[in-house]
Amino acid sequence: EMQQRRVELDIISFGVAMASCEDGGKWEKALQLLCDMQNLKMEPGTTSFNATISACEKGGQWEKALELLDEMQQHGVEPDITSFNAVINACETSSRHRKADQIYRRAIKAGFYAEFFGGDSNTLDLHGASEGVANVVVRNRLQEFRSGCQILNDVVIVTGRGKNSSGAPVLLTSVRSFIRKVDGPTITEVASNPG
Repeated sequence: EMQQRRVELDIISFGVAMASCEDGGKWEKALQLLCDMQNLKMEPGTTSFNATISACEKGGQWEKALELLDEMQQHGVEPDITSFNAVINACETSSRHRKADQIYRRAIKAGFYAEFFGGDSNTLDLHGASEGVANVVVRNRLQEFRSGCQILNDVVIVTGRGKNSSGAPVLLTSVRSFIRKVDGPTITEVASNPG
């Protein structure tokens, strides 16, 4: 029992150290800690992998983030929404749009991001999405319309107000700019609903 308690404390200690690496974008140190865990025969879980992936995202290391996502599954650890968000953001920030799209489709197959699609097929509710994830969702939806997989009438994109928005819509400017950049549909805003 004492040995089991020590292993649990060691895992917690590694988790705390990895979280601080994530906050500081110290991706190399986070990778080293993940390797150290494995060398000590500790099984890193979702939290350990996510902290390392997020550190890689913040450090601009999209390839490492992608490798870690694959490594998770090789170790029998299922990625969660945090895993996919971090890898998509890393790829999108590094202008690896095709990779971001591939990871997004992989996440959809795994059952994630269903909350972005409203009851009707022409509504995207991006509450809770980061800028990178929102861009990927919109880009993929527009590709579906352009390819004829979906019939385009009106598309409603709800950007919402985020916790850190200081009263201004978080994604409104980003999504508007993105749609214009990809030569998307005409934008009509609802004045009574700034989100």
